Amino acid sequence: MAETPAPGGRPSLGNVAVGGPTSRSAAPASRGATASSVPSAPPSPGRAGATARRQKRRNQVRVAAASLAALLVVAAAGWAYYRLDTRLHSTQAALARTRATLVNRTDDLEATVATLGQRTKQRDDLQTSLAQAQSDLAALNQKLDATGLKAYAEAEYANTLSRCLVGVQQALNAISVGDNAKAVSSLDAVSGSCQQAQQNNGVAAAASGGPSYPFDFPDPAVLRVGSTYYAYATNSALGNVQVIDSTDLTTWQSLGDALTNLPSWASTGFTWAPGVLAIGSRYVMFYTAAVHLTGQDCISVATATKPEGPYQDTSANPLICQSADDGSIDPAPFLDGNGQPYLVWKSNGNGGDGIPPKIWSAPLAADGLSLAGSPVEILAPDQGWESGEVEGPAMLFDQGTYYLFFSGNASDSAAYAIGLATCGSPAGPCADVGTDPVLASTGPPEEGPGGPAPFSDPSGNFYLAFHGWLPGKVGYPNSRELFIRKMTLAGGSVTFANL
Repeated sequence: MAETPAPGGRPSLGNVAVGGPTSRSAAPASRGATASSVPSAPPSPGRAGATARRQKRRNQVRVAAASLAALLVVAAAGWAYYRLDTRLHSTQAALARTRATLVNRTDDLEATVATLGQRTKQRDDLQTSLAQAQSDLAALNQKLDATGLKAYAEAEYANTLSRCLVGVQQALNAISVGDNAKAVSSLDAVSGSCQQAQQNNGVAAAASGGPSYPFDFPDPAVLRVGSTYYAYATNSALGNVQVIDSTDLTTWQSLGDALTNLPSWASTGFTWAPGVLAIGSRYVMFYTAAVHLTGQDCISVATATKPEGPYQDTSANPLICQSADDGSIDPAPFLDGNGQPYLVWKSNGNGGDGIPPKIWSAPLAADGLSLAGSPVEILAPDQGWESGEVEGPAMLFDQGTYYLFFSGNASDSAAYAIGLATCGSPAGPCADVGTDPVLASTGPPEEGPGGPAPFSDPSGNFYLAFHGWLPGKVGYPNSRELFIRKMTLAGGSVTFANL
């Protein structure tokens, strides 16, 4: 780069090379001179040499300064590079250490994660094991509770059954020595235990359709006096006619023997199927008895001043004894729609000589001690389910219709059942309601129901008492126990419900 001329027109040293020859070209004489101007006089040799030396020194100084500056720059750059390199190495070393630490931390973290996973699995396994243990413990406790309850129930059942059996044995012992009062009290004392023992053994309670009385009580009849119900049944170890009473139809108390003495013509131990009706100020009982001279079954009558007895029969002969029809059994008194007493019963028939069993009806005298008209046949077996047998009749009047209940089929089988016919009057005609029984064996709580006995409560609601075998215990010498159902009559049909 050319240096600007110095003031006064003196030539510049900017174009002089350091250490080189002096330029031979002359500088312009003055600022603003033109090519056509007259040249100035050349300087003297001494002065020109001094000027050249000064210029040389200046150039040398400048070169030295420039070199020094360059050295300083280089030194500064070197120092900066050194510091940068040092810092870079330091940073790289720190980064390497950080990377190593990070790798270590990563390894530690992975190990921690792995450990945590193992611990989590162990925790989950422990929780699963704990839940299973808790479930097993609950099941075990349940089993222990069930076992304890079962053991308790079995022990209680054994104790209850033992009380029942002890009481029954005491009653039998009392009967064997003629102490019927002691026998009655013994049975009363264990009646509840015997009923509970049955229920513990799977027999339904009375309110659920089970037996209302836990002892043998076949061919029942029920009479209500006020709010007390009296039930009568075939002879047993307690006497000729059993009698029990209740105020709720589920809990019954034995009152002993309602017919303590038999007429002279009757055989002891063959009295059954009683029926009682309040007539006037007396209670009239009709019952079946065997004539000891002939063995034929006939019907007799006895009276008492109290519904539980004792009833007295002073007759010299039976009231009804249809010898031509193989005898008469199962009497059941009732009142017709006008309050007239009637009696229905069965003539035996035996089938072997072509004489079928039949159901009969006849009006009673005002005192109930004799028939007031000729007997009329009102029903004979004509349905398949009856298998040629009808017996145990009982008639009920309601809303202008007479309902005749009866039993059919073999009495010692599960096929025994209760049928129903409707009648235009106490003397018939009667027609079966359908072709099937209205109450038959359907499994628990009873089998072979029979001996129907309709009655009502103080509100006019109807019930049906009957006997039945316990399931799986059909036929003699098993007991036929007392059952009671609520009963609804409507339009010639009937429906039943548990108490």
